[in-house]
Amino acid sequence: MMAMEHEATLAEAVRRHIILALASCGGNRTHAARILNISIRCLRDKLREYANAGIQVTPAHRSRSETRSGGSVAS
Repeated sequence: MMAMEHEATLAEAVRRHIILALASCGGNRTHAARILNISIRCLRDKLREYANAGIQVTPAHRSRSETRSGGSVAS
C-alpha cells in the first residue's frame, strides 16, 4: 500500500478530531471525552502528549480560583 504525500496520518486525524471535540464543548474535557467515547484519562494523556510535543490544542484558561473570585485578572 502506497502512502500519498498529502494523506493525513492516523495520529494527525486523531489530534484534529480531539481539537474539534474540545472546541465544540468550549474546552470542557469531560464532555469532549464523552463525545469521543474515550475515558477522561485517555483524553488527558493525549493532551499531555501533545503539550510535551509543543502542540497547543486548547487555549490557556484562567485557573479555577481566578474564575471563582469574580475579579479580573491583571495582565
